[in-house]
Amino acid sequence: MLILNPEQRNVYIGGTSILLFGQWLTSLEFVIDGAGMISGIYRRLRGDKSFAIPALGKYQVLVSSEKQIRELGQSSEEVRSFHAAMEQRIKHKYTLSGFEHNDVDPNNDVPRRVLKVLLRMNLPTVQRGLEPLIRDSLAQGLTGKDADGWSRTSGFTLYKHLIARINNHVLLGSELASNPRFEDAVNRYLQDAVVTMELYHHLPSILVPLVAPAMMRWSGAMHFIADSLSAEIEKRVIENQKASHNASSRYDCIQWVMEASKTPAQRTVLRTTQRMFGILFASAHQMSMARVYAMFDLCLHLEYIEHLRKEIEQARSLSDTEDHFNNLPLLDSFLRESARINALDALTIQRLALSPYTFADGTHVPAGNLVAVPQAAVLNPAPRSAQRIF
Repeated sequence: MLILNPEQRNVYIGGTSILLFGQWLTSLEFVIDGAGMISGIYRRLRGDKSFAIPALGKYQVLVSSEKQIRELGQSSEEVRSFHAAMEQRIKHKYTLSGFEHNDVDPNNDVPRRVLKVLLRMNLPTVQRGLEPLIRDSLAQGLTGKDADGWSRTSGFTLYKHLIARINNHVLLGSELASNPRFEDAVNRYLQDAVVTMELYHHLPSILVPLVAPAMMRWSGAMHFIADSLSAEIEKRVIENQKASHNASSRYDCIQWVMEASKTPAQRTVLRTTQRMFGILFASAHQMSMARVYAMFDLCLHLEYIEHLRKEIEQARSLSDTEDHFNNLPLLDSFLRESARINALDALTIQRLALSPYTFADGTHVPAGNLVAVPQAAVLNPAPRSAQRIF
């Protein structure tokens, strides 16, 4: 049942109840099936209304019209804050080894340059180093054939392992990535962080500083990674100071973060380590999911395989000086449509209202509430069984 809340003008409230106990149940239900809850309300309202889902002590206000999305995306960080929303959701202090967004890098210049400039510039070189790694990972994951010559494995498990190895290689360098103990620690750390960030939302705030650090310390994975990263960064700092190593021969995000860091505060070993935790966490989950969904969609639409294979073979036949990534329009379209149908996150453009705000259409958001776009519902408004896919 949807109720119009007098405190939030022009916003429908969905969930069990707006009372405290009902908010707790709705918040728990959101953890279990947030995407389904959002999509159900969105379809019921036919995408015509803003709506909100109660959480403990706040609301998640969801807007979906083109004008609202544009207005939200162009909002000032001082009014509707992305960083405050991520801090509330992730609790960097506990899950990212003490990382805090502050005046050390107020405009995110370091990760922006690393991911949008340096990584993209070096993709051809990085790609050549990944091909043997991918072949080896697939061979390891597809062992043990049955009587018909088929290997059986979980698609998600296979690609989760593959993406983890690729991520570690690109982000952290070949030395750390080749350490099996380090790879196991990264996988455990990511599990610890997800469980911790979901649990703390349902704890009284007074218990969070006690419970969250204890959960992140339980397996020791985060501290093992922090120690390993710090040692690797310190080694590179010494090498660069002695000019005994050609830094340009390293093609990984640790090196690029060090190059993109300009101020003394940005270049400290602690800050660089924490920065790498943030990049590692942000890249860990969605790539595996996207890869699995794309593979499943290929299996559902075998007629596209030959066309895509021919396009890839033609692109690979070009000289090494060509940018192969700009010559795959069919594959690009296929992946975009697969991502639309299988949205990787229920919400996007998440912002925290730092002060009361009213959208141009009258949708009012009190201070302290999250504002976001229900991405999965907007991109996929009808149940999958009712869609004409591709």
